[in-house]
Amino acid sequence: MVTLVILETPAILSPIITINTPQAQTLEEYAVDFPNKHYEFWQRDSKAMHLYTTNMLLQKLNYIHNNPLQKHWKLSATPEEYLYSSAKFYADGKDWFDLAERYEDHF
Repeated sequence: MVTLVILETPAILSPIITINTPQAQTLEEYAVDFPNKHYEFWQRDSKAMHLYTTNMLLQKLNYIHNNPLQKHWKLSATPEEYLYSSAKFYADGKDWFDLAERYEDHF
């Protein structure tokens, strides 16, 4: 089990994501040599921002859920239909990858 801890945020938000994986070789693909973390799953981005309010978190979550519907992607007709989205988890509680956690449990 790997727990991603978001640094420089209020303690109530950390840890926010837990990944259960028996495939160590898959996890090693994301290994990095940094003093503050062992793995990096997302591309570094200078536009990162802190999500201190529920409204701000919901705005970003809605953006993420609706992104696959954009004309230039056309990945699904609804957020819940996109296989890799947490929108279905929030709609009906089904977590196909055993990865999702409700933000209400951490925020």
